[in-house]
Amino acid sequence: MTRAIAALALLLAALAAWQWSRIDALQAKVELADERAAAAAQAAKDERAARATEAARASRLQEALDAEHHARTALEADVRRADAAAVSLRQRTRDLAVAARCPAANPTAASGGPPANPAADLLEELSGWIDEAAGEIALYAAKASIAGQLCERTYDALGPPQE
Repeated sequence: MTRAIAALALLLAALAAWQWSRIDALQAKVELADERAAAAAQAAKDERAARATEAARASRLQEALDAEHHARTALEADVRRADAAAVSLRQRTRDLAVAARCPAANPTAASGGPPANPAADLLEELSGWIDEAAGEIALYAAKASIAGQLCERTYDALGPPQE
């Protein structure tokens, strides 16, 4: 009978050990499931943060592009006004050159046509060239400035979020 009790005790001990290992395995599965759920929640949180960061960057980039568009629109309007002023200036210079070529009011002057005034013609021509060159330089500088500002804003938009 002692052997039967010993065998029964051994069987109960083995059954208890098996049950204990099963409980440990279930606890490990539960802990693993909890860790996976926590990792999934963290991944979702990180994804939302990344999307928010990307949306903020996209918004700042769009603001930079909008500012560049407004600056170019304003530049185009300024160019139109400058062109109109240049046409007016050239016409005024042309009028002055024509006035400088008019014959003298002296009746004793020789009547062979108006005297040549190369200084007035040169002034008219140089004035036109200078005005045209200044307009081109100003347009180039304005476009370069707008492009530089767009570059700065784009860099800032794509950089780390500003708080």
